[in-house]
Amino acid sequence: MKNNKKILIRYRKLLRNNSTPAERIAIELDGGYHNTPRQSKKDKERDLILKSYGIKVLRFRNELVFKDSIRVLETIRNEFNPDV
Repeated sequence: MKNNKKILIRYRKLLRNNSTPAERIAIELDGGYHNTPRQSKKDKERDLILKSYGIKVLRFRNELVFKDSIRVLETIRNEFNPDV
């Protein structure tokens, strides 16, 4: 439970600073270490905690951001404006 509280505090700051309260989306850019079993497990646990609070997590690999940033931006835009 203590760890869940730390995660929520971190994401509340992120949401307060980088979005409006109505958009309950967290955007994660994952480097190579996210492929390790240990980090992958932590990421899944964090995603489940955020989901339980109504926050959707969008994850993108760093390589994709650099190679196909248009696709990443379109995915993010579609989350905010699904009808566009």
